Amino acid sequence: MGLFDLIIGSDLLYEDEHVELLAHFINAHANDVCEVILVNPGRGKKNKLSTKMIELGFSSVHQKPLHTDYLPEAFKGHILTFLR
Repeated sequence: MGLFDLIIGSDLLYEDEHVELLAHFINAHANDVCEVILVNPGRGKKNKLSTKMIELGFSSVHQKPLHTDYLPEAFKGHILTFLR
């Protein structure tokens, strides 16, 4: 697949074992300087992923999305940004 400067994904973490798989996939395909943006719906895996990404040399920021009043229900997730 190659190496990328930007990796974007959504709704990727369902089980605990996905944390390790996703972190290693991202690490394998991220350039030395890379931004990773993931939308996580709030299944309780974001902190585990962030810990793993920090171990792999990325910084980590979690943000609640703004302007979600158009959604029928409150958005429980976060936008995860990882930089290296």
